[in-house]
Parts: sequence; C-alpha cells; structure tokens
Amino acid sequence: MKRHFPAFFTIALLSELATTSLQALRTTTDVCPGLYYPNFNALLLERLFVWFVIFSVLTGIWFFLSRRSTTK
Repeated sequence: MKRHFPAFFTIALLSELATTSLQALRTTTDVCPGLYYPNFNALLLERLFVWFVIFSVLTGIWFFLSRRSTTK
C-alpha cells in the first residue's frame, strides 16, 4: 500500500479536477441552483480545500493504523 500511495493521491486529485472542470460546463436550472457557482475559481478552491482536508485526515488515520499494526 505504501508503494501505491502517490498513485492513489494523483488519481484522486485528477478525478476531482476533472469533475470540477465538467461542473463548469453545466448550466444552472431552477431545480438545482446549488450546483452553480458564478465564479469557477471559487468552486475549484472550495472543492480542493475540502478534498485536501478529507484526504489528509484519512492519510493520518492510515499512517496511525499501519504504524500500530507493525509495532506488535
């Protein structure tokens, strides 16, 4: 798992950037106005910040658990 960590990180980042880019092509409707941001950069920064926080927390938990299991 440790060997593949950079690949998982890259795949997750690229998928987030791709979905955010596709979101910019979507038009707003009355049904789902919350999906539209008037500023694409704000959407990108918000998504990347949330992604980074979640990924950091999960990485920390994984390192903590993997270090604990090797010490026994």
